[in-house]
Amino acid sequence: MNFLKIFSDSFQDNWDSPALTDIASGLTLDYGMLASRMARLHTLMSELEMSPGCKVAIYGDNSIDWATTYMAVITSGRTAVVLPPYYTLDEVISFAGMVESEYIFVDPSLWQPDADFETAPTVKLALTLDGTGLLYEGPGSPEGVRNKIARLDFSFVERYPNGFQPQSAVAPNLAPEAISGIFFSAGTTGAPKAIMLSADSLEGNTIYGLKNGFHPRRTNTLVTVSFGNIWGCVFDLMVSLASGAHVYITPYNLPPREVIDALKVARPYKIIMSPRQVHSLFHRAQRNLDKSPLWKMVRRFSVLNPLYQLKLNRKFRALLGGRCVEVIICSDAMSPHLEWTLRRAKVNFTAVYGLTECGGIVSYTSAQQWRPGTVGRIASNLMEGRVVPVDIPGLPEGAGELQIHGMTVMKGYLGDDELTHQTIGADGWLSTGDIAVMSPKGVISILGRIDSIISTESGPVFPEKIELMLITQKGIRSAIVVDRDGILTAIIEPDFGYLERHDIPREEASQIVAHAVSEVNRLTSLNERIADIEISDEPLLLTAKGTVRRYEYF
Repeated sequence: MNFLKIFSDSFQDNWDSPALTDIASGLTLDYGMLASRMARLHTLMSELEMSPGCKVAIYGDNSIDWATTYMAVITSGRTAVVLPPYYTLDEVISFAGMVESEYIFVDPSLWQPDADFETAPTVKLALTLDGTGLLYEGPGSPEGVRNKIARLDFSFVERYPNGFQPQSAVAPNLAPEAISGIFFSAGTTGAPKAIMLSADSLEGNTIYGLKNGFHPRRTNTLVTVSFGNIWGCVFDLMVSLASGAHVYITPYNLPPREVIDALKVARPYKIIMSPRQVHSLFHRAQRNLDKSPLWKMVRRFSVLNPLYQLKLNRKFRALLGGRCVEVIICSDAMSPHLEWTLRRAKVNFTAVYGLTECGGIVSYTSAQQWRPGTVGRIASNLMEGRVVPVDIPGLPEGAGELQIHGMTVMKGYLGDDELTHQTIGADGWLSTGDIAVMSPKGVISILGRIDSIISTESGPVFPEKIELMLITQKGIRSAIVVDRDGILTAIIEPDFGYLERHDIPREEASQIVAHAVSEVNRLTSLNERIADIEISDEPLLLTAKGTVRRYEYF
């Protein structure tokens, strides 16, 4: 099957239906308008001599322009290099040079006039995201760039003399093994790596999302993670546009209050969120309910608690917009406490597991089939999985490293053949680096990362689990758990914004943090309890997806 035909068919079938809406401005594009804008960019790329298969970088926050440019690049048969807004412009230019991008589209709000392209000598042009502005001309750029941009309207009319019609939205043939996208790993245990994904990988994930009803036709989607993240790009944007859904777009890092406002507007059918986002929304629903003295009293009586949980469920669903049938929790493992809290309130949620190295999904089951402590069943139509024993004392029976094989596995890390061969064995199996247990039916439970395991006399400790519990405590913004000469230590960045909102002096941050740590220790086993605390007055260094750069603290 031609991967790109999925989108041309969807655009033709949904021509007059809404495709993208920017919540801040209220601007909406229907599928026909979106296809026309993409075709204009196709025309511009041809005029600027962007050869088929060339690497085109895209840098910016979530926006209609970002979505349009990304879709235009991949549907033209060129390779999209996705550079999220978490990175600075200097980092982006360095990454563009690392992957030998020839062109880069940049969000004007992130551009700096003194940008230095010395680390990216292959970049010929830097353009605004919508393609209407020239930001930088490098060596080898085509002649008359400004003139070609200025006369784009005329070039577009020449290309489509009878106007741009549904039948005009056609897709070129694309080889399954062609590199369609280059995404960057989060960089939790090392510097971010450029991951090459084939058309087969993006097609497999897109079709999986369609078949499992992530965003059905004529339903609404709200993007709460960055388009620069594989979940936001593939499962919120590509799956939605392939099915004929309506994508509501907001900046990726909205405050909780603005997320709630956006949810009221979008009223999504299903929503993909991180554990931290879900925790924040759920506890806001709980705080709203507890403002009523009556419901606060009902909560205290065990015999009435089911009634309280039912009311809490309704409050939470209302915050999600009132139409959400399933919350898909991705990006990070879910803490047992959050899982228990959501289950008790009978929230329809499921936890999934994915890797950028697999183009997104590895395992999923619907909320109705999901089992506690798991991240779903291996995506059997796309891949197969196995658990390989590792030499780590004290692991549970059946635990080992999860390995994946199938059509969606990456082609490798661009520019690092040695690491590629270390990660993908001669037999084609991808080593995920995650310790897991897998049932005979392919249901996976993730215990933690091999690189971050802390060995103790009582057995291995998986710090990610403790960190997730810490960052959901009041007064803690970020945290990392490390081994300091045999002492389990938490390095914690207090949430000074929380202290300010509650009129708590900064000097009392250590007391708030100590209380939070004692609460977490109460919920963990003996060998997982934090023995020492280091307060960080400086923000902890975070990865692209918001986790702490672990390698910086060893």
